[in-house]
Parts: sequence; structure tokens; C-alpha cells
Amino acid sequence: MGALIRSLDWSKSGLGPISAWPTPLKAAVRLMLPAKAQIVIFWGPELVALYNDAYAPTIGDKHPRALGRPARESWTELWDDLEPLLRRVLETGETVFANIDRSTSNGTATPRACTSTFLTLLFGTRRARWGRPLTERVVAQERQRLLLRETNHRLKNLFAMVDALIGLSVRSARTPQEFAQSLRGRLAALLRAKELVRPGTSGTEHAVSEITTVEALVRTILQPYDNDTSGRTY
Repeated sequence: MGALIRSLDWSKSGLGPISAWPTPLKAAVRLMLPAKAQIVIFWGPELVALYNDAYAPTIGDKHPRALGRPARESWTELWDDLEPLLRRVLETGETVFANIDRSTSNGTATPRACTSTFLTLLFGTRRARWGRPLTERVVAQERQRLLLRETNHRLKNLFAMVDALIGLSVRSARTPQEFAQSLRGRLAALLRAKELVRPGTSGTEHAVSEITTVEALVRTILQPYDNDTSGRTY
């Protein structure tokens, strides 16, 4: 469904291109797509439908044409019962629980029960009392997830860099003291280099009096290796 949503021409829908979607809608879709539960989102005044892989089989041959279309077009047989529930959520902001009988997708008269929960989260409206707090919470959770992922990525890079510095330092050190001194020097050089590139990010607030050149940056990074007696060249 993620691939299908990305490939759809949303300019022909009531939502417009994905790049113009509001942040709460993007966050809701990102949370919906990997979910194992059957989820459909109805968004905006036209109640445009978006749903995940778990939900797609429940609408039979209506998939994929229901994607990006107003709910009225695809849920015609349920509309008399469904529309009042959706409008109630839009107008009051309350969570609505409902049991709806719907015919099977092949058009036969065999009904099957469908228990649905309609949340204000699923609607892009400012009239709903609880809609904005819920969507704001979703956005905050999404931002937290992205922050944690970025933090994990940076930590992995940091540990990889320290591991490489340890390897370089231990090769040329003859004593534990030399190893410690060499490692500290190399870490300090990287810290100074970072300060040249992004001054003030290390907690120092001094002003940079001159423009940093590439040569100055390289010399700062390689300074700990000037006294390397291992015979290697850098």
C-alpha cells in the first residue's frame, strides 16, 4: 500500500499532491501503513479514503480504486448508515463505536458484521474538539521516533569512529600510557576539527575570528599523527 500510495496521482483527488499534505495526515499515514490491524483513514470534507494492507482485502474488488476517492463512491451500500457516523465524529469530536452489516464484495446478499471504531484522529478538521490534540500527539510521537532513529544512527557512527581510533593508537603504542596519550590526542583533534566546522556546538561560545579553510581543517585532524613513529604515511 505504501508503494501504491506513492504512485497514485493525488492531484486528481481532494487531498492534492502528497507534498502538500498537512503534517498530521502524513504522520497518520506513516503510522497506519505498517500496522497489522485493519485501518482506513477518511480525511477532509470529502472523506477521502486511505488504508493499509491489512484493510485492503476487506473491500474485495473495490481495491484499489477506493484509494484516494471519497468514501461515498466506494461505500455506497453502507452510506445511509456510515455517513451519519462519520459526520457525527466530524461535528462533535467524539469517538464512535458502531456495528455495521455489509454485503460481501461480490455483490451477494450474504451480510457480515463489521465492528468499527471511528476516531477524530482520522479526520482533517478543526471543528472536532479532540481532533487537534490527537493529531498533535501523533505528530509528536512520529518526531520522537525519527529523533531516536537518527540518534541511534549517530551513535553507531561514533562507536565505529572510536573503534578505528583505538585500532590506530594501539598499533604504534609501546606502553599503556602511550596508548592512552595517543588516543586522547586523536579524539581531541577531532573535537577541535568539529569546532572549526561548527563553532559553539561543543558548549564553547567563543567567536570564530577567521574563516576556516580546508587546509586548516585537514592539518587539525592530522596533527596527532605528526609524531607517529610507526613509519606509516597519511
